[in-house]
Amino acid sequence: HVFPMQKTRLKNKKIGIVKVAKGGTTIRENWMKVNVGKEKNYWQNMVDAISASKGSIEAFVWFQGENDQFIDGGPESYLDNLTTFVAEIREEILKSSDKFQSPADIPVVICELGNWIYNMNPTINKAQRNFVKNTTNTILVNTGVRKKKNRRLSAYYHFDAAAMMIIGNRVAKAVKKLLN
Repeated sequence: HVFPMQKTRLKNKKIGIVKVAKGGTTIRENWMKVNVGKEKNYWQNMVDAISASKGSIEAFVWFQGENDQFIDGGPESYLDNLTTFVAEIREEILKSSDKFQSPADIPVVICELGNWIYNMNPTINKAQRNFVKNTTNTILVNTGVRKKKNRRLSAYYHFDAAAMMIIGNRVAKAVKKLLN
């Protein structure tokens, strides 16, 4: 309910959120266009959702990366994979909408990984931060990654309901910043 309350062109409007999600996935094997047609690849689900939105998408939010820590080369290739994936998603959104002039006009919000109970590998978070630093019209949402445990949103790698509400509010504020 936070999005319509932000001072953007969405203020006081009903909005929809198109959610395509699957836990336990890696960006390359499960989400990227290069693997379309392979078992447990959700690229086409994403494209179908974008198409079904009929040009109403205002921004793209990506919150993924935990399982990339556990595969050979996953952390090291995450930045390249994220860059390719977002570029391809932006192209799909551009095809379905006349409100953007170029793929770079499409706002992208990246939600960083949270803390990992067993010494999180920081490579994915660094990749997410580098992506935002080097990619136009993007913003990073902090999900509570802190060295001090008492400053974290969650003691573990998954977030509880309260943490998800905080993250949702941060996403809404990030979208607002990109839309203004």
